[in-house]
Amino acid sequence: EQRTALHLSAMHGQFEDVLLLLEAGARLDVVDNAGYTPLRYALECQHQSYGLLCAQVLVAGGANVNHVDNHGNTPLAIAVDKGLRPAAAFLLGQGAAVEAEDVSPERQPLAIARRRNDPEMIALLEQAKTWSSKKSPAAAAASEQVNARFLAAVRANSIPLVMEALQQGAAIDTADGDGATALYIAVKEHRPGMVS
Repeated sequence: EQRTALHLSAMHGQFEDVLLLLEAGARLDVVDNAGYTPLRYALECQHQSYGLLCAQVLVAGGANVNHVDNHGNTPLAIAVDKGLRPAAAFLLGQGAAVEAEDVSPERQPLAIARRRNDPEMIALLEQAKTWSSKKSPAAAAASEQVNARFLAAVRANSIPLVMEALQQGAAIDTADGDGATALYIAVKEHRPGMVS
């Protein structure tokens, strides 16, 4: 298939259009002739902050954070290759694999970070790799409770409760059961004070 409106909106960082297209039923993981999804284009957006917003909206809508494109790249590999630490941290928080299956060793995110000689990215990836293998059930349950309070505070448009949950360790990229992140909820419900 050719690029869709969702591909183009993500490519240009038009997160409000991405949201509208998803609400209208656009297919999230549709690939173009190059095998790229809208999430890949969001990560390659020239305006990195808008690209990250698009990526967050796409992932909240259910985009596959571990999709392997025709060139053997995952979204995390793209973020690492471009040195996009906030995007890499977001994708890791949404379950992106540090060691992706069906990906050649040279296209693994950690290998890319080492080739780029990016010590901060290497540390982020190694920490995520260690954390995912050692998280205790009790710590996971406590974290889920704080994150649930965070999302409830966002829905209630209560900035003081949002700040309290963040101070208690809520993850900014927490998603609800439908995959909606706090940012997605705030944008969808037109809460500019909450977005900033």
